[in-house]
Amino acid sequence: MRRAGTERREVDTADRSRSGERRRREKGPAAGGAVASGTALPTTPCCDSCDVAKTYAAEKARLAVWLAHELRTPLNCVLGYTELLCDRLEAPGHAPLLADALRVRDLALHQLTLLDEVLDLARLEHGSLTLRVEAIDATRVLEGIAAAALPIVRRGGNRVLLTAEGPAWVLADETRLRQVLLNLVGNAAKFTRDGLVTLGATEANGSVVLHVSDTGPGMAPGVAERLFRPFQQASAAVAAEHGGSGLGLAISKELCERMGGSISLRTAEGEGTTFTVTLRAAGKPEATAA
Repeated sequence: MRRAGTERREVDTADRSRSGERRRREKGPAAGGAVASGTALPTTPCCDSCDVAKTYAAEKARLAVWLAHELRTPLNCVLGYTELLCDRLEAPGHAPLLADALRVRDLALHQLTLLDEVLDLARLEHGSLTLRVEAIDATRVLEGIAAAALPIVRRGGNRVLLTAEGPAWVLADETRLRQVLLNLVGNAAKFTRDGLVTLGATEANGSVVLHVSDTGPGMAPGVAERLFRPFQQASAAVAAEHGGSGLGLAISKELCERMGGSISLRTAEGEGTTFTVTLRAAGKPEATAA
């Protein structure tokens, strides 16, 4: 396949408005139907542990659905009123109050993210998360991620560089691929100061390799090995300073595998970190081939 020359450009897109952020948040990930519980366990010993595990997973998924319904609605109300308050406090003379309102908004957004992660993990473990895998242009997805993540990347004095080799068609669920990449870029921005976050895509041996690299402090090999396990972070100090649930990478790994791909990590102390997402290459859809 003929490819265009490699394109490298630094992303410089205006920050998204709070109203746009509010619209994007109105629909969270679908919670799915409630899972029936109370199934009678067979008496065969070899089946007991399997059925107990299935029942436990079903109960956990049902609890996650309930949490999504009971907690997401009030959180969205808090966010909506806080953003309205922020809009009114942008007038001159209200800077201290605006700063407080913005902190409330950020904390509510953080809680909403944690809720979404717990819900996703429960649905993945229960097998009730449905993916729509189809041919999509990964380069276009990367461009959107780079623009959307620009505000949080700039918050740490960082820059964003996008490298591409023209369109890169992959088999993936576009919504879930965006989720994976946003998590990786968010992590890169969180741990990098006055540095560079690079996003790129290349094709090799029937696969498309997407990468998110940063010039941050990097990690020791022993730390990196456990990051893809649920509720794991680099250290207690990192968890205390940066927050988070330790679920983002575990969910990203599961999603990549469900899409027929994989995710890996390359890092060293003092040398930054590179996350690599490998997906199956796809042919260009006929509707866009002209």
